[in-house]
Amino acid sequence: MDDFCWFGIAVMVSVAGWMLGRRAGSAGDRTARLAAILGVVLLIAWTWLLRHPAVGVRLVPVSLLARVEGTGSVPMFALILGVCWERARVARQRAVVGWAVALGIVYLANGGGWLLQQTPDAVMGRSTRATGSEALVMQSQDFSCVPAACATLLRRWGEPASEANMARLTRTRAGSGSTMLRALEGLSERLAGADLRPVLLQVDYADLVRLPMPLITPLQNEASRRHMVAIDRRVAAGYVLLDPIDGVYWIGDDQLASSFIGQVIVLEERR
Repeated sequence: MDDFCWFGIAVMVSVAGWMLGRRAGSAGDRTARLAAILGVVLLIAWTWLLRHPAVGVRLVPVSLLARVEGTGSVPMFALILGVCWERARVARQRAVVGWAVALGIVYLANGGGWLLQQTPDAVMGRSTRATGSEALVMQSQDFSCVPAACATLLRRWGEPASEANMARLTRTRAGSGSTMLRALEGLSERLAGADLRPVLLQVDYADLVRLPMPLITPLQNEASRRHMVAIDRRVAAGYVLLDPIDGVYWIGDDQLASSFIGQVIVLEERR
């Protein structure tokens, strides 16, 4: 299904949530309370699921989860607001709900706007040979660390790949880049029919050394932005990173642990 259609579905489901909330809100106190509680519970569950994507991909197909990760909470929020709108007794209460609705619309546009965009042609990529035999793909745009890291990972495992190809598969967008879930989906598409398959894991830093390498992981170097890198191997009290911006370098455990968020994608043989 085209990404544009997914955005349309998100809008329609959000409107349906709003209408369902209004209907529940006008049905009586008990029904209104149950609907509001249901909306809150679903919202909390969804938030938890996105914070633990390794669990999410076991419950929901990654192709679906990657499309709705930015908009899935909006219908639940709309359900709650629909109840509040019908239960409002004075104009001031409805004004507050109205502002909340506007906030929800902005959130929907921000979280689902990438579905209306295309992968820019500028993401052509370039390859450089690092020390030894590591085939490192450097990112060509400030937003293309995900496809570059994915291409590096594939090359290190002997699979041909380019930033341009992985940018299309991971649905990289200008400005916003891509996400961990879209990286998993893109790698899954690229390795369909191959002997390897990508697996998304949630691990503690101490367990990183036990995983098959190379692997890719997002590092939280800034408060609101993450940067995808490939971890190549363990060396001394640290790891060798294949960074799409800074190239090949060693980083100590203390520094890496401070930016490690626990999400990794590894490649393993199909069983």
